[in-house]
Amino acid sequence: MTEKSQNRNRVKSIGKAFDIVDIVADQNGARVSTIADDLEMAKSTVHLHLQTLEDEGLLRQEGKEYRLGLRFLDFGYRAREDQPISTVAHPEIEELAAETGETVWVVTEENGQCIYLDSATGDRALHTRGRIGRQSHMHYLAAGKAILAELPADRVDAIVDRHGLPAATDRTIDSRDALFETLERVRDRGYAINDGEEVDGVYAVAAPIVVDKTVLGAISVSGPEHRLKRDTVHSTVIEALLATANAVTLKAEQW
Repeated sequence: MTEKSQNRNRVKSIGKAFDIVDIVADQNGARVSTIADDLEMAKSTVHLHLQTLEDEGLLRQEGKEYRLGLRFLDFGYRAREDQPISTVAHPEIEELAAETGETVWVVTEENGQCIYLDSATGDRALHTRGRIGRQSHMHYLAAGKAILAELPADRVDAIVDRHGLPAATDRTIDSRDALFETLERVRDRGYAINDGEEVDGVYAVAAPIVVDKTVLGAISVSGPEHRLKRDTVHSTVIEALLATANAVTLKAEQW
C-alpha cells in the first residue's frame, strides 16, 4: 500500500477511498470482507465506498470481488504523457535496448518514490519486477540513486524521513550515512549502480536526465549480474547509457 503523508488536513473519507483502491490493486481484486478486515471498517461502510467508486468507473465488480476499473488506464496514460522525459525518451531507449540486448527503463520521482514511466526490451532482456506505473523505494534502484544524487541534501533527508531505508536484500543501503556516501560517488562518476540491492542477481546502471538544474528522471539498463558485471560488457553498457542520457537531455531541453 502507498505510504501516506501525515498532513493533518487530509480529508479522511477520500483517504479511506484510496486505501480501498490500494488494497484492490495490491491484491488484484478483493472482497468486501477482506477490505473491511484490513482497514478495520464496518462492511456496510466499505460497501458504500465501493458503490461510489464503482459508479465513478474507478472500480468494477466481478462476482464477489472488486477490481480496478479501466478509467485508471486513461488517468495513467494522461499522467505519463504529461512527463516530458516519457515523451522524448522512447525512441532513444528502444535503440539502447537493441544495442545492449537488455531491459531499459525510464524512471521519474514523485512524492519521494520512483515511478516507472516507460521501458524497452532487448533480445536478451531479463524479466524483473518493474512495470509501467510501478512505485518503488529510491535507495535500492540505480535510477533512484541517480535521481537522488541530483537533489538537494535536505530533500534527500525528507525522503528518507518519510519512506525510510527498508532492506530488500542483504546488499541494500540501510543507513543515511552510507546513502550520502553513495550519492557522492554517483555525482563523481555520472551514473549509479544497483548491485543486487533490490533483487539478488540483478544488476543495473542508471544516468540522470537534468534540464535547467531540474532532474526530470533517469534512464537505467538492467540485466543478470553475471552478464552485466563483466568488464568489457560493463564499460560498453555504461558508454551507451551515458550517450543515450545525453541525447534524451538534449531533446528534453527543446521540449
